[in-house]
Parts: sequence; C-alpha cells; structure tokens
Amino acid sequence: MRILSVGDSWCAGVWDVVDDKHTLVDEGYQKIVKKHAKIKTCYGFSNREAVQNVIKYHKKFDLVLFFVTDPFRDLSNPDANHSFFIKEILTANELLTAHRVLLESTIQSLNAIDADIRLIGGCQSLNHRSEDNIIIPCVSDLVSNEEYTHPFIWDSGWSSFLNFSNSSRDLMKLLVKNRQQQNAMESEPFQKYFWPDGYHPNANSHIILGNEIVKNITSK
Repeated sequence: MRILSVGDSWCAGVWDVVDDKHTLVDEGYQKIVKKHAKIKTCYGFSNREAVQNVIKYHKKFDLVLFFVTDPFRDLSNPDANHSFFIKEILTANELLTAHRVLLESTIQSLNAIDADIRLIGGCQSLNHRSEDNIIIPCVSDLVSNEEYTHPFIWDSGWSSFLNFSNSSRDLMKLLVKNRQQQNAMESEPFQKYFWPDGYHPNANSHIILGNEIVKNITSK
C-alpha cells in the first residue's frame, strides 16, 4: 500500500525547539506506518495548500491521510504575516460562521476528489463532524486519552488582527476560552503528551498515533 500524508506540521512528525526554533526532529508516526505500507508526507501551512497537494499527487497513492488544520489559515498568507480581512469579524457568531464555512469548503473540496481520503483532526478537532472517512476525530483526545481538551478554534496568530476596539463581548469571551485551552497544551499536566515544543504531539504520542492509523488502514 502507498500512502500520502498531507496537512500542516502535525502530519510531518515530532518537533522540538532547537536554537529557539521549532524544528522537525523525527518522523514519528510514520515509522510505525512504514512497517505496513510505504508513506510519503507533504506538508505546508493551510488546508487549501493540503488540498492542492492531494489533487497534485493522489493518483500515485492508494490512500491519503489528511490532517486538518486551522481553517482560518486559508484566508492568510504566512509570508504576509496573516494579512487578511479578519478585522471585519466583530462577533462570536461571525467568527463561528466564517470558521464553519471555511472548514466545510475543505471537506467539500476533498469530497470532489476521486481518492480514498481519511480525515484526521489535528489543529482542528473534528469531534463535531460526522463524515464516514474520519478515522481520528482529534489527535489530542487520542494521545491524552481525552485528558486534554482541544480548543474548538485554533489560533494560528490571526486573532491579533481582529478589530478589538469594535468587537463584541461574546467574541472576546470565545477567544479567551479557546486561547486558554490552547495554551494549556504547554502546561505541566499535559507536557507528557505535547512537550518538548508544546505545540505538537511528542514522540510518545506519535507512537499512539501511528498505532491508531495502522489499526485503521489494516482493518477490513
């Protein structure tokens, strides 16, 4: 079996902080998957970029693993410092609506591709979705045995561009709640799952992730 794994940094492997920079140090779950199949990773920044990689390469593979990331990255350009129209979002409902539309666009784009695509919730949890091809709704839930509560909205840095002077109180409450959950990934109780870099599953968590992926791809 030939597997293409696409998404953001969560699909790439294990990360550490080296010389104050987040650095990929190990292929993580891929080592376990390689015992059962050939696997190639292709990672970038946004869901949009990942979809384009699926379109470009999927015909060479039997199965695609798609790690879903923060939908708001689709509106941003990392080279332009997240410069997009996020400032026009002023209420919690507007934020949630934009989030839903962006994520739905990703799912529909994948559904239009003639390929066996399995979804994995990475930065973006898929616990609220019901697609049949979701094999891991939330990696954070999986590796922490649901001890860690993954934020519904992952902030990749875009919140700093919101127009806080005119935004509603409910938007602020939603952002604070999600940010607290996101920051908790770096805290002592959860470092055993996400340390040493505090933003990704660590080596031990990747063993759990790899075994879960293998269980799915080898089941009949």
